[in-house]
Amino acid sequence: MALTFVMPPSLGPAKASARAEVLSGALSRVLGEAVTGRVSSSYGELEDAITSGQAHVAWVPSAVCARLSIARAALAVVRKGKGTYRSALVARKADRLSTTSLGGTRATWVDPLSAGGYLLVRGLLRSRGIDLDATFASQRFAGSYRAAIEAVLHRDADVAAAVVHAIDPAALAEMLRWYAGPPADALEAIAVSESCPNDALVLTGRLSPFDGDRFASALLVDTPDRARLLAGLEAESLVVTDLAAYRRALLSTSPPVAGKPPS
Repeated sequence: MALTFVMPPSLGPAKASARAEVLSGALSRVLGEAVTGRVSSSYGELEDAITSGQAHVAWVPSAVCARLSIARAALAVVRKGKGTYRSALVARKADRLSTTSLGGTRATWVDPLSAGGYLLVRGLLRSRGIDLDATFASQRFAGSYRAAIEAVLHRDADVAAAVVHAIDPAALAEMLRWYAGPPADALEAIAVSESCPNDALVLTGRLSPFDGDRFASALLVDTPDRARLLAGLEAESLVVTDLAAYRRALLSTSPPVAGKPPS
């Protein structure tokens, strides 16, 4: 069986393409099947690849997990000992912005279906009575976290959103440097959202129940090949999870589950 692996573009074009090659090679060895990897052009295209049966395995962002109605298995990644993350609204320190002074500023987000790069911060601002369309002079989607953060650094935008794993200043600064290196020291988090489950490796409905079970089991066994896969995911481990956990966490922020009308 030749398997297709699909991942999101959120790392940026060059890094995502290199990562797809690394992950597909590691998956081939872990699953014992040939795996071909590719990077989707957007989160929406990634969702389409899963729901249309084009993908057997996918690295799926949280908000897309929340929209999926079925999967053979979902294995959430664990990073820094946590199975959840938050989203930070990021601005330049020199601008001294706060959530009460966003009027007329420009926002650059990652993707309409990015929880960490858009939806969680959108939910946070709405909970504080902030209408994004009325508040921001402009909003656009950059496609990757690095591109969104660099837009703020280069003054092409005033705010962006980025995934963070802790809310203490040192951890926030470290995560911002991960996105953009030392120049990110000019940035700060002016608000941090509630948490949601991490992204996951999803074994899709394209697989038979038998293959879904055996591949899920293989992904949980400690081997050198699995260690290489985890390194490619920048993860410490994988934990079997339920898509319903994503729907519960993102119910107020995410678009409706694919195939279902808005309530």
